[in-house]
Amino acid sequence: MTDSEDDRRRADGDAGGEILIDRTTEVGSAALAAALAAKDVAAIGQALRHDYVVVPQIRTPEGELQVRVFESEYPDGPTPYELCLFSSTETLAAYLADNPDREFALQRGQSLAPFLEQYRTVIERVVFDPAGPHPMMAIVDDVLQSLQPQPGDDGVAWVASAPGGSLEEATLPLDPR
Repeated sequence: MTDSEDDRRRADGDAGGEILIDRTTEVGSAALAAALAAKDVAAIGQALRHDYVVVPQIRTPEGELQVRVFESEYPDGPTPYELCLFSSTETLAAYLADNPDREFALQRGQSLAPFLEQYRTVIERVVFDPAGPHPMMAIVDDVLQSLQPQPGDDGVAWVASAPGGSLEEATLPLDPR
């Protein structure tokens, strides 16, 4: 495997084939990355409600994909796991380092609410971009609250204000194999 192939992150395609995706800030949420850099809790919530987040996945022995959680930094804490979410495939790659399990999903932040509700008793906290450059963490209840619709939320205005101004202009660097 060449260095450039090693630098790509894998995600399964719907047709059963593997799609290789480069480490990049272009796959994920620029708005979430900017909110984390600014340490702006309200903007983080808005990005989670309106944008996509990179969610690590893991395959069960039966081949099913599920959200991947990680052992807490504090094993003696009240709950044993953390949900790590990422603003880009680049920040996910930095966190995973040499770990060979690199599957992920792009999910609307709001789609994580049922998962957090179901597993709130075993997830200690949610950590955003834990390997940096601007890591932040929050307790599950605060994240669930931030996912609730807020006065003034406007999904159309959110898309229109995104870099490029529309979803049609978004491009993803994919391996042509």
